[in-house]
Order: sequence, then C-alpha cells, then structure tokens
Amino acid sequence: MDRFKDWKEIVSEHPYTEDTRGIGLADMAYAIRDHRPERASSEMAYHALEAMTGLLTSSAQQLFYQVKSTCSQPSPLPKNFPHSEQA
Repeated sequence: MDRFKDWKEIVSEHPYTEDTRGIGLADMAYAIRDHRPERASSEMAYHALEAMTGLLTSSAQQLFYQVKSTCSQPSPLPKNFPHSEQA
C-alpha cells in the first residue's frame, strides 16, 4: 500500500522480545528502589484508556474523537535491564 512506502523496519536492540510478562512490574519495583518514575505510569494508563474509549465513542457516533489527555513518553528500558540504576 502507498501509505506504507516510507516505513522503515527498526531492529530491536533489546533482548526482551518474547515472554515479557511481568516486565512492567519489574520496572516498577526497580523504579521504587531507584527513586525514579516508573515507565508504565497512571498518567499513561489514563491516556491509553481514553484513547480506547475514544475509539468506541467515535465508532458509535460516527464522529472523530479528539483525545484530551496527554502523557510523557518514557525512556526505553536500558539494554542491561533489570540493572536499572544506570537508566
């Protein structure tokens, strides 16, 4: 399709590509330990929830939905995670 002609494949440099269940919880635990914000924050959860419910609203009303919330993009996990003190 034409709309995908400018897409580029990005190779993951991180070893966590499969079986990552619980990685968010692990990041939260290390964030608490290291006194830094966790990556999967309540701000991000609210934004994701608004986007999902906005899709349902948009579909039901056949109108565009303008997402009102925002969230900051977290830094990626360091390559040596779970040793996050170097993040």
